[in-house]
Amino acid sequence: MDPAAAARGQAEQWMRVAEKLLVARDLEGCKEFVSQALGTDPHVPGANDLLAAADVLLAAQRRRIPNGHPDPYAVLGLDPSTPASRRPDAIHAQYRRLSFLLNRSHPDRPFSLSFAEAARLVADSWAFLSDPILKSALDAELDAAAAAAAAAAASATANSTEGGSPANSTKGASPINSTESSAPVNSTAAGGSTATRRCSGAAD
Repeated sequence: MDPAAAARGQAEQWMRVAEKLLVARDLEGCKEFVSQALGTDPHVPGANDLLAAADVLLAAQRRRIPNGHPDPYAVLGLDPSTPASRRPDAIHAQYRRLSFLLNRSHPDRPFSLSFAEAARLVADSWAFLSDPILKSALDAELDAAAAAAAAAAASATANSTEGGSPANSTKGASPINSTESSAPVNSTAAGGSTATRRCSGAAD
């Protein structure tokens, strides 16, 4: 058999498994088998469509904004911590790309409902981020959350540094040669024996 034909056949087999996993909502498994298919045949049909659907549905599950709705940036595959990802042209480009992949004709295919749901999430995210008021409010919330997280991390680092005493620190301990309220180191006890006195201070 022609090696190219054999590779295509194997890739299509992996794609069929990936489609079943998408229907079963094993989204990570779906992505894994699509990756195997692409590794066997980089041009296997439908791979980009399945990856887009799985990524959108995973983002909707894992990333939420304060009101409990899916994070529209994550749904569109954008990272809001990167200023370029917040630009209207970048948002529109991702919306168009995903809409194209998710709205291709998939008649009578078992995974069509999953594609329809992913396409709806993409459309909702675009509608949200194309509204200047909603987008501005979300961006302000994301910036405030990022600033709070950075402040908390800086505080934790500072506390950790302050909490570690230097190896030779004598804070809270009496000097070794101190004679306050103590007898000399080689003092003789009442019974005539010589006691070697230990330093009573303990470093914090």
